[in-house]
Amino acid sequence: TDRVSEALFALATKAGEDKQRHSDAVRDWERSAERRADTVPRAPTPPLETLKGRFSAIFPGLELIAELGRGLSAIRAGSVRDYPVRFLSDGERQVFALLADVAMLADPCLFLIDEPELNLHSTLADRLWTELEAEFSGSRFVYATHSLPFALRPSVDRVLVMRGLGGVPIELDRATELDEQTARDFLGAIPAVLTATRALAVESSGGPTSFDAPFYRWVLEDARAEVFPVGN
Repeated sequence: TDRVSEALFALATKAGEDKQRHSDAVRDWERSAERRADTVPRAPTPPLETLKGRFSAIFPGLELIAELGRGLSAIRAGSVRDYPVRFLSDGERQVFALLADVAMLADPCLFLIDEPELNLHSTLADRLWTELEAEFSGSRFVYATHSLPFALRPSVDRVLVMRGLGGVPIELDRATELDEQTARDFLGAIPAVLTATRALAVESSGGPTSFDAPFYRWVLEDARAEVFPVGN
């Protein structure tokens, strides 16, 4: 709640600063000897209005409403009653606060984001950052993430896989560039599960001397079956 209040205060402050800069620009234009109608300085969009548009793009069924004397509230599609933004869900408040931070920035800039998916559903995290990448198309986004789905989004240009302290990172443009063993180190069982004709999870710790893979392939009568020890 405090974070939302701070965001609203920052947005109001920026709106006042933008308005003053625009007024100064108009005054300079009026004093110019070469002023023309097509060069009148345009008033910038208030940062709160920009935030509201981005918020609705990320949450299509939710709209932010700013009313004089009532502050900021939210209303869901199909509802007739709004409610204060402090009653947004944790994820919605987090997105609101992030969008408020972003509203202070100008394109191009450099975004350094640690764990962009933290406390957000994977679909919501994808939608949020994809929206911001489109809005700030001239900027560079650098993410540090533990989420494989997030790292492999279509908009990601390059992936750097860290391999522990002192280890040589793996650099790639797409996961499909990896050889089979490196892909297993990076993605675990995901590639094999997706491509295998049969995939079997077994209650075992596995290991190089484990009999699980040959035994279950013999039981299934399928030498290409993938067998994954998943512990107990």
